[in-house]
Amino acid sequence: LACGWSAFDNGMAPWVFEFGTDGAAFHPLWQDIPRVMTNTILVMGAGALGATLASIYRNGEIKLLTSTNGWLAGLVAVCPIAVSATWFGTMAVGLIAGFQLPFVASYLESKRIDDVVDAIPVHGTAAVIGAAAFPFVTTGSEFLSAVSLFTQLAGLTIIGLVTAAITAVTVLLIRALNIERVPREDEIGGLDESEHSIIAYPEFAETDLPGGSATGTDDD
Repeated sequence: LACGWSAFDNGMAPWVFEFGTDGAAFHPLWQDIPRVMTNTILVMGAGALGATLASIYRNGEIKLLTSTNGWLAGLVAVCPIAVSATWFGTMAVGLIAGFQLPFVASYLESKRIDDVVDAIPVHGTAAVIGAAAFPFVTTGSEFLSAVSLFTQLAGLTIIGLVTAAITAVTVLLIRALNIERVPREDEIGGLDESEHSIIAYPEFAETDLPGGSATGTDDD
């Protein structure tokens, strides 16, 4: 996803900036695109850097999966601010979004919440950071506006409540249909293997799984 955004930004750049060479021909529709593209590129790097620094701080080493997820955390965090944030504000948001990732992931693990791909710190807390940061990084009239901050927090609260309600209804429906859990052997081996005959995340797999090895082959 991060590489896709980078390719999109770089592919769009020549067209957008060539289109804007003549000031009179620069249509208002496109005037914010250079800022969005710049902020998107910057936030990916900042998110990866933040996650890498957090890995070094916590573990004394760089963890590749955490660093790459930092790219995504930065991209999620920039969504509410890309069109209006300053470049240095964007980088600050990206650093924070990336840095929080392993800490939130570790907390979830300590609470026995299964989130092997760090979806919650990437798409959850990183999004909250980006949205809440809007009045602190915007170039518009909302800069340091208490009303803007309240609006962002109120929006986040409403989204959280609606999401929680829909999730609760969905889970209760699944439980009522008695399809909440898969067979135990599939839990142990992983749905990636039982349903798709692959090991999606071999670094988390056991060495001896039902039906094959940790690499997803049946050599023995």
